[in-house]
Amino acid sequence: MPRMLDDWLGSYLEYTCHTESAKIFHKWVGLSTIASVLQRKTWFQFGMFKVYANVFIVLTAEPGRARKTQALRLGQDLLSEIANVKMAADSTTIQALFMDMEDAVQETYIYNAPVRHSSITISSDEFESFLGQKGDNATMIIQLTNLYDCKDGTFKHRVKSSPSSTIPNPWLNLIAGSTPDSLAVSFPMSAIGGGLGSRIMFVWAADREHPVAIPSTGGDKDMRSNLVADLEDMMQIKGGISFSKESAEWWINWYNSYDMADPDRLCTDHKFAAWYSRKPTLVQKVAMLCAASERNPEAIEIHDFKRAISIIEEAETVMEHAFEGVGKNEYAGEIKYVEDLIKSYGSISEEKLFQICWRDVGSDKFDVVFDTILRKGVVQRVGYSTIRGEKACTYTWKGKC
Repeated sequence: MPRMLDDWLGSYLEYTCHTESAKIFHKWVGLSTIASVLQRKTWFQFGMFKVYANVFIVLTAEPGRARKTQALRLGQDLLSEIANVKMAADSTTIQALFMDMEDAVQETYIYNAPVRHSSITISSDEFESFLGQKGDNATMIIQLTNLYDCKDGTFKHRVKSSPSSTIPNPWLNLIAGSTPDSLAVSFPMSAIGGGLGSRIMFVWAADREHPVAIPSTGGDKDMRSNLVADLEDMMQIKGGISFSKESAEWWINWYNSYDMADPDRLCTDHKFAAWYSRKPTLVQKVAMLCAASERNPEAIEIHDFKRAISIIEEAETVMEHAFEGVGKNEYAGEIKYVEDLIKSYGSISEEKLFQICWRDVGSDKFDVVFDTILRKGVVQRVGYSTIRGEKACTYTWKGKC
């Protein structure tokens, strides 16, 4: 059956363009939606290895700014129309997740042979409600890390006072929303620098795409119908996808020139060093999704890889903002809070600033926080004398050096 749309992802962005959510959020929700229908039924044959199209995505913004939840709901709405797409509970425990995965087991014929697999997508409005609080979520973090790799065979897990979970050929796809402050309380430093954090694409947006005073009641119904129809068509994609001769040569050149430790890389935050070691695999995953967006592919072509890199690098340039509230500095949260205040005002007196933030940044922290901000070079302090002859100062936002 021919596709209704030339490019599913491009059409999805058109379908969602009259909403307030940041466009970059819609783009990654669209990719996650495609992944949800590909499941473990298809893979990229990378030499002796299989690379599956599951992606872990966390949409990140300040509360209420970029409409994360709105973007997530639009993807969830389309997936609700597709049979055999299994969704995990939004807020859950590791035991409940394994139960959902056991319930999601299905049998698919691939190359005329039955294959049992458990393919499931987590779509969570609040990542921390799923992940849990720092200190209590070590098991969840470890198991999510293990499940990301989609290892062949049966996955077994047992906890005290509960029956063991047996999951054949697991495949887990994840997309969630969060804020920098929420990540700070749910993500331990060890998971940010490696492990789970290196497997997640943190997608940051500073603000909504544009104001929409009154959203449409149902959107473009014909477009929605075509999007659903093509997702159903993608459900029929099965088996391995390979390089074409041309894309294999292109990949060799790109990979050999790729430097994960490049000092001029797009994100210089040291917390993402391990993420860069996994970027080539992410490129392969997203290239599969780009290929499936256009056709039922037998091979990933050069333009699929180039499109994937462009999409990833758009998010890569700003992903460090996701962890602005996280760091070994015990005042990291307060520093970010004060910087955001100064940035929002443009210029503000020290007296007014202290009146606003004294509940969150007490006098015992005030000097340390402001000394750090000034040393970062993002704020300028200008002293002056009041009409009463008292010393005062104003803080003005300069921006990133």
